[in-house]
Amino acid sequence: MRVEEYLMPSADKRQLAAKRILPAKTTWQFILKRADNGCEWREDGQNCLLQENSIDPVGGGRVKLTPDHKQPHSIDPNADLRDPEQWQALCGRHQIIKKNYWNTMTGKLNVYAIIQSSTREEKLIAFKFLLDYFGYILQEDGQIERSTN
Repeated sequence: MRVEEYLMPSADKRQLAAKRILPAKTTWQFILKRADNGCEWREDGQNCLLQENSIDPVGGGRVKLTPDHKQPHSIDPNADLRDPEQWQALCGRHQIIKKNYWNTMTGKLNVYAIIQSSTREEKLIAFKFLLDYFGYILQEDGQIERSTN
């Protein structure tokens, strides 16, 4: 298996999720007010807080807040349309991160997906970091040796 190849956890076909739903209009308005019209993504104790229509400093473009199921739709398709505690406002960047890079079953980052989506240069940086972490070094000729430190 090569680094850029996708690893399927199972060949079993999963059940189709129910039709996507959105919170009730009044619920969405409550969520936006609760969020002070900003993204509610929380990571490392910090909230994103990007405001609707502001410029995303990372991805560029205008921020559009969209409703997000706190419990992924694929796990619980029966979210209560009127319960704001089951929903959050997320910017587009954090919708993508949650969907592709966050394992909502374990609550941990999906490191494989992050590395797979990285450039070759970023993969090499991560590779060298892991070698160093585990006490190895990459020689100029490509050989890996145990560090003497």
